[in-house]
Amino acid sequence: MNPSPSQGVSPSRRPKRHHHKSRLGCRTCKQRRVKCDEAKPACARCVSFGAVCEYLGVHPIPRSDSALFAVGRSSSSSDDDHLSQPCSPDRRRRPGRPRRDWAAAAASLTLSRDPTGLGHPGGGHADEALTMSLWQDELLHHFSLHTAPSLVGTRIVGHPVVQFWRCNAPQIGLAHSYALHLTLSLAAFHRRHLARAHDGRDEERRYLDLATRHLSRGVVGMHSTLPSMSRANCGALLVASLLVCFCAFATGPTGSTDLLLCEMGGAGPGRILSLARGWRLIAESFDASTLYTGLLRPLAPEVAGSLDDSHPLCVSLGFPRLDWVPPLQRLRQVVALDTSSSGSPTCCLRALQHVETIYEAIYGDDSGAANCPAYFKIALVFLYLVEDRFVALVQAGEPIALLVLAYYAPLLEADPKDWKLHGWSKHIVASIGDRLAGTWYAELLAWPSRITQESTLSPRSCASD
Repeated sequence: MNPSPSQGVSPSRRPKRHHHKSRLGCRTCKQRRVKCDEAKPACARCVSFGAVCEYLGVHPIPRSDSALFAVGRSSSSSDDDHLSQPCSPDRRRRPGRPRRDWAAAAASLTLSRDPTGLGHPGGGHADEALTMSLWQDELLHHFSLHTAPSLVGTRIVGHPVVQFWRCNAPQIGLAHSYALHLTLSLAAFHRRHLARAHDGRDEERRYLDLATRHLSRGVVGMHSTLPSMSRANCGALLVASLLVCFCAFATGPTGSTDLLLCEMGGAGPGRILSLARGWRLIAESFDASTLYTGLLRPLAPEVAGSLDDSHPLCVSLGFPRLDWVPPLQRLRQVVALDTSSSGSPTCCLRALQHVETIYEAIYGDDSGAANCPAYFKIALVFLYLVEDRFVALVQAGEPIALLVLAYYAPLLEADPKDWKLHGWSKHIVASIGDRLAGTWYAELLAWPSRITQESTLSPRSCASD
C-alpha cells in the first residue's frame, strides 16, 4: 500500500542537499564552525557581528575596519586585542554568535571628569558629548524652574515674560548655541549664589567655573554672529545680549572703582553700561513688528505690560515700603544749588529725576500710588536712560554726580529675590563714601549707607526660588 500524500515522505528517503563546502573560509568562521562566504577583505558574518576577519596568509581585517562595511561603527583597540587573542582552555567559546565585550564597551562610556563638557583649553575628548548633555540637563532644569522666574519683577506664574524666560529662551538656545551657553552660564551663576549658603566653597567654585566657561563660549559666539545680524537672528542676539548683561551683574564688581556705570577714574563707559547699550543698539536696529515675533512675542511692550497694575512694585511683590521722599527732596535741593562744575547741576538733575521716578514706581509716592510708566519698576532702566555727560562726571569723581549715583544704589536690591544684583548697592555706596571721605558731601551719604546696610537680601532668601 502506497503512502498517502498527507503522510509525507520518510526522512530516510529524502534527497540529500548538496552544498559547496567552504575550505578557504576565514579563521573566525572556522573557529565558530559556521559557513563562510569567503568574501574579501571581510566576510559577511564577520561584518555582521563586527568580529575580526582573518584569512590564512592574509593580514587580518581588524574588528573596527570590518565593521565599517556594515554600519560605520568602530570599536576601541581594547576590543580588537581581546577578540584577536586566543581563548584560554577553560573559557573556550563554543560555536555561535560572538559575544560582546561589555567591559570594553563600559570603559568607552566612562564619563569625563570635566564637569562643563566643554573640554580643556588645549582640546576636547570624544566622550564629552554625553557629559555635556548631563550638565546641560541639570542647568537647563534649574534655569527653567528657579532662575527664569527670578529675572522678572512679578510673582504671577502665568505672566508672559515669566513664561518667555522659562520656556521660550531655552528653545532659542537650542537653535543658537551662543544663547544656550549664556543661558547655562546664568543658571550656573544662580547655583553658585545658592551654594554660598548651602553647599560650601567647593560647590561655589565648581559652579563659578561652569558659569565662567559657558559665558566665555557664549560671548565668543555672539560676537562672531553680530556682523551678520539680520531679521532671522536679531531676536536671538537680543536675548543673548540680555543674558550677557545678567551674567555681568552676577559676576559682581571687578574692583573698588567699579561703579556699575563706569570705572571711577577710567575712560569711557564701564563694561556693564557698554553691554546695556549693546542691547539698546540691537533693539533699536529693527522695527518692533520684526523683533518681537514668534518666540519673542511675550517681550513686546504691549504684551509684557498687559498684566502690570498701577500698584507700586513693593505692593505687588509684598516687600516693605521705603520712605524715600524726604531724603530725595533734600538731595534735589543740594544738586540744584551746586555750582562746583560747569553744567553739572542740569545734567545731574535729569539723572536725579530718573532716580526719583524709579523710587516712585517701586515704593510709591507719599500717597502710595505709582503714577509713572510700568517699565520704571525695573531699577536697571536707569542704565538705559543715563546720559554720557553724567557718566563722565561720575568718572571724574564729581561729588554731586557721585551722590546721585549713591542714592540710586539702594534701588538695585529693592526686590529681595533679585539675587544677581546682590552686593552691588553696598559696594557702590562704600566706594563713593571712600571717595567723599573728609568732605561735607559725606554727610549726605548717611541715608543710602543705612539703607544698604539694612538690606534683607541674602543667599537664603533666594533659596526657595
